[in-house]
Amino acid sequence: MALRQRELEDTERQLVRDMDKKAGQRIRQIEEQSAAAQKRFEEEAARVIGQMLAPWSSAKPPNARSARWRGRGANSRNRSRPSRRIASPRPSRQGGLRVGCRVRLRDVSDPAKVLRILQNDTLEVAVGFLKMQIPSVT
Repeated sequence: MALRQRELEDTERQLVRDMDKKAGQRIRQIEEQSAAAQKRFEEEAARVIGQMLAPWSSAKPPNARSARWRGRGANSRNRSRPSRRIASPRPSRQGGLRVGCRVRLRDVSDPAKVLRILQNDTLEVAVGFLKMQIPSVT
């Protein structure tokens, strides 16, 4: 009986050692996987940051989806210089532009409101909270 008890205790010690050894192996494996995942994340982050900081005048974006995401459609990509925002007024029946008139600007979706008429045929307009000075075309 004492012999049987001793065998059981030895078996139990052996099982505890095996479990500790497997737990240590599993912990090392998880640490290696997390280190590899962190390295992949840092490499991907560096690549994405590099793409975002790349000059906007690159010849061709990597794919069409990224071109749309950056707002560089086919029309604006083929232009050699940025478009000039020129007012194309809707003259009222009283004639010409006045303070308070609404004008349409190229490449701007909302109509702009004329705030001031400056010298040299320049208008100061507001689109939402954005104010800008544009040349007047009558």
